Amino acid sequence: MKVKHLLLIVFVMIFVISLALFLYFREQEGHLWSESLISETVGKKVVYGPEKAPFKAPVGVFVDNQGNIYIADADNHRVRIFSPDWKLLNQFGGYGSGQGQLGYPVAVGVNGNGEVFVSEVNNNRVQVLSSQGKFLRWFPRKREDIKSPTALTVDGGDNVYIFDRGEGQIKVFDYEGKLLRTLGGVGKPGGSLNYTMGISITADGEAVISDSGNRAIKIFDKKGQLKDQLLRSSKGVPHLGLPRGVAAINSNKFAVVDSLSRKVYLIQKKGQDWQYKALDHEFTLPDGIYYYSGKLYVTDRGDNSVVVFENIG
Repeated sequence: MKVKHLLLIVFVMIFVISLALFLYFREQEGHLWSESLISETVGKKVVYGPEKAPFKAPVGVFVDNQGNIYIADADNHRVRIFSPDWKLLNQFGGYGSGQGQLGYPVAVGVNGNGEVFVSEVNNNRVQVLSSQGKFLRWFPRKREDIKSPTALTVDGGDNVYIFDRGEGQIKVFDYEGKLLRTLGGVGKPGGSLNYTMGISITADGEAVISDSGNRAIKIFDKKGQLKDQLLRSSKGVPHLGLPRGVAAINSNKFAVVDSLSRKVYLIQKKGQDWQYKALDHEFTLPDGIYYYSGKLYVTDRGDNSVVVFENIG
């Protein structure tokens, strides 16, 4: 065999081996990016995010009508989208103040068209992005309609609820950003809302709000009138030290995160009375919460995880 033929065979073998190694390591790399670290027990799982890039202070959580999970991963300055079985579908953001960049995102919501609404504390704004992270528009239509937005959610009719910290009230917009109504505020039923960190909308259109500064949960009917408020002294209500995320389960039952006691409580109305119980988990610093189809998703920014409770109803 001639030397040049031997060299050609050696070259082909090296190329084939190199290609095989490249494909193998690329597959492993994809596995690290797409597969999430999960600790699972009966009725509960704890998710830490992708192996290669785990969560770092996750705060906001939202689940769309396909069961996909959206996480406002605050210290990573990203929104991350997962399938119902926690495969990473997409992630976008990166620290900055430009279009599509994020500055400490704390809340996320998704409308029926798949548009992603993100509230950013550091940038003092709300952006609307595609599920691929492409900038679509600022929100609301008139930027002056919102001062210091924090908590945010989107209801089944694609209305967007945002806490306006500057005005001390919840503002409700249609999906295009037109102001529809307000909840609370100085001199209004429910009074000034003092640093709301959680908003959840029932199937009946009622808004359940955690009024953290006033250490209360306030419930507004679909017309924006105060229907009920649960204070620390209310009968059958836990001693709420710092309520943050809140999730409506049905018209008479909701879950609330209390960061001070590091617990998540299920609170239910029975007749004229309230009852509650704490969920079984040792949280470090729980924050956001969302209910979807029998599951309760709770972000623990102190533990850099999302805790999922099953069979909740």
